[in-house]
Amino acid sequence: MKQPVTLCEVEHFKRSSGELLAFEVIVCYSVGDSEKEKEWIKMAANIYDSAYEMEKAIRGSQEYANLKKLYDDVNQDDSARTMFENFRNIQMQLQQKQMMGEEISQEEVEQAQKTVAIVQQHEKISQLMQAEQQMSTVITEINKIIMKPLEDLYGVQENQ
Repeated sequence: MKQPVTLCEVEHFKRSSGELLAFEVIVCYSVGDSEKEKEWIKMAANIYDSAYEMEKAIRGSQEYANLKKLYDDVNQDDSARTMFENFRNIQMQLQQKQMMGEEISQEEVEQAQKTVAIVQQHEKISQLMQAEQQMSTVITEINKIIMKPLEDLYGVQENQ
């Protein structure tokens, strides 16, 4: 069977302002692809480019900068780091049990609650957890924006 011939072009993407973006994407087409198919391929590449731009925007956000600073502060304090690692390990173990459909015992719930209470009393960890919550809120809001086309398509109600 004859394999289709593939042609590749370097695409320079521009913002709506006309400013040339600092990256190039190699877009490949098969000989015989229609112009509509080529545009779809470029659009798909643009979606990923947009996702990478979003990553850069998140890394450049005040919320991320604050989270990173507080995370670094916790990691530079031995007692805070140990306490936070213990908290995260308990959290991960409980999440893993939930994902595997295993029941979480009352003892495990009580241990987790005690650990949270202790961790929240540590100022650096408490600040980090607040920053994590702020970052999570930002990500949730971004996700709502990203998912809007699918919600519109399928008629998903926002209050469900």
